[in-house]
Amino acid sequence: MYEKDYENNDDNDIEENNRGKCRKNEECLPPNDRAKHGYCQCKLNFIRKTDNGKCVLEKQEDLPTKSPSISSSSLDFEVQAGEDQTITLPTNQIDLYGHVLYKSNRSEINLSILNNQNLTLLWSLKSSTNNAKIDITNPDNAHILVKQLQEGNYEFELKLYNDQGTTLTSDVVKIEVLPGRNYLTLPSYLNFYFQRKQLHYLFSSK
Repeated sequence: MYEKDYENNDDNDIEENNRGKCRKNEECLPPNDRAKHGYCQCKLNFIRKTDNGKCVLEKQEDLPTKSPSISSSSLDFEVQAGEDQTITLPTNQIDLYGHVLYKSNRSEINLSILNNQNLTLLWSLKSSTNNAKIDITNPDNAHILVKQLQEGNYEFELKLYNDQGTTLTSDVVKIEVLPGRNYLTLPSYLNFYFQRKQLHYLFSSK
């Protein structure tokens, strides 16, 4: 049995074969810390009426201070770009996993729900050491594989957009790439010195 986000027990708008479940214009969320049996909330573009607890179609004129392009459900979303990571060369690629959660109950949102609401996830490179360029394959996927990383620090940003191109929420993950033993960068004069020493050794050993 799902719990309601309104404590009105009027079930007149529930069909007989659907009792104990969410009512008309409601969607059922999975069990979580807030409600162990699940949770019912109004569907996209519907709001809860305080007089009878039913979900009715939202009217924009009733909400003059709210942007018409952003729904109340979308404002409840947040994205997570994952934990900061460190890798060491010669490993030069890394997997990034993004997640979208409900702020209200911290449960993860199925990506199909985002598609149904015309919402888009997009990864991008926000900053990098020496402005290094990184080619991100399929940046509109929650999971991406970033390749050809070089020594330095990178920041990758995950954003959630609506169909108007408005950023609803975003998060940043930091990646540090350390040099390996064979990837120590030396000044040019030291490289020249070691090259001469190596040539001297080769000729003197003959």
